Amino acid sequence: MSDGYIKSGKYLYDTEGKPVQAHGGQIVPYKGRFYWFGEDKTGIYGRSLGEEIFSRWHNGIRLYVSDDLASWEDKGTVAIDNSGDKLAPFNPANITERPHVIYNAKTDKFVMWAKTCGPCDYSQKNPTFGYAVAISDKIDGKYEYLRTDESGKGGDFDIIEEGGKAYLVAERPHDAFCLYELDETYTRIVKEEPHFEGVIPPWIPEAPCAVKKNGKYTFVCSHTTGYFPNPAFNIVAKNLHGKWKKRGKTFIGDKRKNSFNSQLSCIFGIPETGLFVALADRWLTDLPEKYPDPVRLYDKMFKGDKGADKILHDLTEQNTSLATYCFYPVFFDGKDEPHIKYYDKWRLKDFI
Repeated sequence: MSDGYIKSGKYLYDTEGKPVQAHGGQIVPYKGRFYWFGEDKTGIYGRSLGEEIFSRWHNGIRLYVSDDLASWEDKGTVAIDNSGDKLAPFNPANITERPHVIYNAKTDKFVMWAKTCGPCDYSQKNPTFGYAVAISDKIDGKYEYLRTDESGKGGDFDIIEEGGKAYLVAERPHDAFCLYELDETYTRIVKEEPHFEGVIPPWIPEAPCAVKKNGKYTFVCSHTTGYFPNPAFNIVAKNLHGKWKKRGKTFIGDKRKNSFNSQLSCIFGIPETGLFVALADRWLTDLPEKYPDPVRLYDKMFKGDKGADKILHDLTEQNTSLATYCFYPVFFDGKDEPHIKYYDKWRLKDFI
């Protein structure tokens, strides 16, 4: 039985004693419970077995359910393609990441969006970059693949509702950070509003996590450094359709400037409490105590420096099957902008 403590950087096990596999995930509060959708990375060993080519990226999208964020029940795989077609989104050989689910009250459907980038062995000459869209009648039901929307080019994203409409907030790889309006069914992009055009990796914002406080949106983002952790920062939008501004760093006391060795995947509210919680992945558990600044190395790599690429390659085996999770309570400053402190363990009742 759970003691109610939410722990960071530790291996998390479900109610049957199995490792929780829900990476790059989103937690959806719904009817008094928390639904956690994420990538099942079981057996995704990276280079730890000596393989340079990744033959699988995931084992489908898995769902867990909890009442307290500490104890999680495995509800199984809710989205996967077992056809053997590695070009198909949700196929384990296809790079399908960061699932997000939103409920559409008009259609009474739950809609899943997930980033998709083609086969992970890079065998496709011109891979499809976009968003895989799937729908379900129930939040914990099977999600049926509907279509791939290539309008947004498949960057890291979050999904929000505002003023009766739904939007993706996403990186447009690798040259802009955009707001994408969805149609009434929440299954298709119909409009793009770009921001920060012309900014290139690793400086273009990625992995946005949206939080709204007193009418103002903040998108907590990371730099573009793959699985390597880097210092997160805030982008503020007083008006969703107005000018967006980059602010300072999000994490307080982050001495190593790597977001406590993690990358956020979502921020969600605890209903009727005012508390927000951030979920993050600690993707690389084999990084040395000290290593070069990945932002600077990626800057060099994107400029063609092969030496920087080799340094990054040699730092980790990218065994994401061993990745862990971090849960952070979110605090707000006098400008209603979010900040995060580190706690090894904490309970919801300590902050509510």
